[in-house]
Amino acid sequence: MNAVYTIAIVDFVLFDNDENYLHDVKLIEERTGKVFYDKLVYKYLELPKFTKLLEELETDFERWVFLLKALPTFESRPLELKGKIFDKLFRAAEISQLTSEEMETYKKSITEYADVQNAMLYASEEAMERGRREGIEMRDKQIALNCLKLGMPVEEIAKITGLSPDQVKGLQ
Repeated sequence: MNAVYTIAIVDFVLFDNDENYLHDVKLIEERTGKVFYDKLVYKYLELPKFTKLLEELETDFERWVFLLKALPTFESRPLELKGKIFDKLFRAAEISQLTSEEMETYKKSITEYADVQNAMLYASEEAMERGRREGIEMRDKQIALNCLKLGMPVEEIAKITGLSPDQVKGLQ
């Protein structure tokens, strides 16, 4: 069976007597005192207990926790929070701040961009197919010319190449 994770990010202190900000919790069967199911995990993240400063962050996890805690206070993106995943998050945060008019314009531009991309993809696929067909036809005509040079009968060349007898005769 697959693992199931429940993640709770809280903006208050759950456990006063514990300085850790991340808690991994599993259910215990009361009768036996054993872990109920080791792939059922609860993770609790207490944001107020995370006190590292931006320059003290060492791992991506710490950067994420810092970001979750401090995002509402940012006036601009800190240089320390770089990378593709952070790029996506900050872009989403920027989009969420758009006015309703700006959001409509943004959505329209996304739709137009997708339409252009789809049209280009379709045209590219059509061009490739046309090129493939033309290449096969050129190959068949070259084979037919070679066969004519060897003196093979037109009907036999037509069977080999898939060209019509008239097309083969037109190559002479």
